[in-house]
Parts: sequence; C-alpha cells; structure tokens
Amino acid sequence: MKYLIIFFLTCFSLLSAQPTDDELSKLYEKLLYEINPPKADPDEWIITDTDFILDVFRQFKKQNFLKKPDDIHSSADITVINKFENEALKHNAIIKVQMGEREIYSFQFFINGEDSSIFADIGDFNKIIMVMEKGGYKAIKEKHYEHYDIRKNKPLEYEVNLNLLKPKLMLYSERMYDVSIEGQWGEDFIVTPAWFSPEYTLGINYARYSSTKSSGIFDRPAFSLMAGVAFPKKTITETNWSDKSLVNSGLGFYFKLSGKPNLFGSNSSSDKLQITASGKSNFSTDSWEEFEDHSLTDIYSNKNYFTLEILRPELFGISDLGKFKLGMGISFYDIYHLLLNPVDFSVTDLEINKRAFKKYQTSIFGEVGVENVANIVRHDFKIILNYESSNKYGYIGFLFNFLLSDTFGFDIRYYRTIAGKDNLPIWRASEYFVFSPVIRISN
Repeated sequence: MKYLIIFFLTCFSLLSAQPTDDELSKLYEKLLYEINPPKADPDEWIITDTDFILDVFRQFKKQNFLKKPDDIHSSADITVINKFENEALKHNAIIKVQMGEREIYSFQFFINGEDSSIFADIGDFNKIIMVMEKGGYKAIKEKHYEHYDIRKNKPLEYEVNLNLLKPKLMLYSERMYDVSIEGQWGEDFIVTPAWFSPEYTLGINYARYSSTKSSGIFDRPAFSLMAGVAFPKKTITETNWSDKSLVNSGLGFYFKLSGKPNLFGSNSSSDKLQITASGKSNFSTDSWEEFEDHSLTDIYSNKNYFTLEILRPELFGISDLGKFKLGMGISFYDIYHLLLNPVDFSVTDLEINKRAFKKYQTSIFGEVGVENVANIVRHDFKIILNYESSNKYGYIGFLFNFLLSDTFGFDIRYYRTIAGKDNLPIWRASEYFVFSPVIRISN
C-alpha cells in the first residue's frame, strides 16, 4: 500500500512540475525574440496588391491565426473578418510588413484610413512560413510578391471527406476551382434522407470560386456543376417497414447546378444570391430483373424529381455565432405504385389510368440557418420547413453539421411531421433521424 501511495505522490509531483500553457507561450515568445529581435531602425513596407492580400488573408483565416487586437488568444470576430475581406475586395486594405534582424518580425492588416491594425499583429515568422510556404515567405522578404501566386506555388491540395451522407474525394485543385468525386445519400428537400432513400448518388463535381477558396468544408463556390449516377439500394428495414419506404429500380442520371445569377452586375443584390437546381431521372424500364428485392409485391417507387432553391447566404452576422442565411424553393417528384408479380415475373403499374404528370407531387420549402467557418469549431445549422401541397402535410427538419479543427465532427439530420400527419402516404414515416460521423483529411 505504501508503495502505491509513493507512486501517486511521485506522479502528482511530476505533473505539478509541468509548465502551464501560459508559461510555455511566454517561453516560446522569448525564444522568437532572441532568434529574431526587432531592428533599431526597422525596415518596413506596405503590400497593396489586392489579389496577394486576399490570398494571404484567407490562408491566415483558414489556419485560425487571425486574433483580436486586444486578446491574442481569442479568434477575431466573424464580423471583423468579413469587414476586412469586403474592404480588401474594394481595394481598400493593405498589409504592413516589418523585418526583424533575420526574419519577418510582424504582419499587420490595415483598412485604409484606420490608424490601428484590425487584427492582432502576427509576430511569429513560423506561422507566416506555414501559411505561405518557403517560396511565398521568401518572395515577401525579397519584395517580389507582385508576381508570386501563393496558391500556385503551394503543394497540390488534397481532401478526403469521410461522411456517409455526403462524402467527397478531391481529384484536382487549383487556386480558384477544384474537381472532385462526391456522393449524396438522400434528398433533403423531398424529405428522403440517407438510409430512408432508395438510392445513392455518386458523381463528378466541378466547382469554381470567385476568389481563393479557404474555408474548408463549408466553402461556397460561385459556380458548381455535378453530374453523376443514382444507384438503387435497399432501404434500412425493420418489422413491417417495407410499407414505409420507397423502392427504386435501375440506374438514374443525377445533376446539380449551382451559382450566383449576377443578373445586374457584381455589386447588385442579385450577386449575393445562390440559385441551385438539381434533379434525377431514372433509366428504369421497371422490369422484374431490375428490382433487387423480390420479396416485396406492392411497392412505391420514385423515378424523377426536380428541385429549385434560392438562397441568400451571409444575410448578417452575429459575433462568434456566425452568418445567417435564408432560402426558399420548390420540388417536384413523381411516385409510382407498382405490383411485382412473382408468378409471371411481371411489374404492373397499379395506377395505369393516371397520367404521368398526375403522378407528380409538389413540395414548397423554406430554410433558415447559421454557419460559422472562422472558428476552431465550425458549424452549419439549418431548419427546413417542407409542405407537400398535393396531400397537405408538412415536415420540419433540423440539420446540424459541425467540425472540430476542420477535421472531425458529425452530420445529424432529424425530420418530424408538423401538419397533416393523417394525410401521410403509406410510404412516408412521421419522423426520420439520420446521422454520420465526419472525418476530413486535407492539407
């Protein structure tokens, strides 16, 4: 027993002797000062190249190196970060560089006309090298940055986003666009999420950005186009669940087109909107062989759908909570009631007298959300209201996606009926809950 007490006392004394984070921080700052002290007559200059300023700024933002001027341990407010970016886009921002004895001593971000830096001075040349790599750092030291492209001279970017609901594998990335393989399990705007969906979509996505992308998983491109294939799959089943899900057959073509309309010029209100159109059309001929599960006889199937959404992102910001967004849209999707006959291996449309356009349902939806991409914990929270006008029932959905250090998190989605529960079709459930862990690997 006494040896156990001695062991714990020894461990306690060792742990208590460890330096605190504050002590380590002060020690690191002292070492930086000794390695690279300020000059008595400092060499200072100003960077005015807008593209270069935005590239540098967004890389510091991505690494969470932008701090409050009066508290270097706290991330800068999202409103301040947005303010600097907006001013830089108007060619109204500069970076002030000061050299130490050997390395760059400080980086300061200024808005023209203001006396003090909008963020805390970045006085750690190791952070600057981390952001810009050695080539970019050397270009600034030698004042040759006018013709230096930070993104072009950085190593090829890669990204693997392991999310069951929406995976992504980056194939190629440049300064203002990327090409990736992306997946989608379910469709939120017709309330068929993840494993309640009868298919899984996989395709190639091309995204182009209006400026250097830097916000990781929550980046919003100025234009993107995805084209792919919807593969039929079995939905999760439980006792008597087969009458509460859709069953699809054959492959389908999927597309998703998103972008800013920019109808009246880049500074107009239309430039702040994001319009997204997506849809799917099945190649199925509804033959017996195309259906995987022959134990079902009376089924419901979705062959085609189309969704249109208008979103106003970055409506306004509230400190660390993030930027609010507002959207609305409409969806059209068809539902076929089919009979699989195991006697003659035939598939019969039980509503053969109903014309094709009569099989379509119409959903009207609205969305409000808030997202924050500037802090260590990044989140995207949305509330969706969906009303199906054909049968007069509605859902409310809560969608929450968060990432810690842009690396690990969760994607959670929950839907529940709020109107017309008695009007739900037989293939509908009164509530849906799906989730997936998210692991993101990138450089």
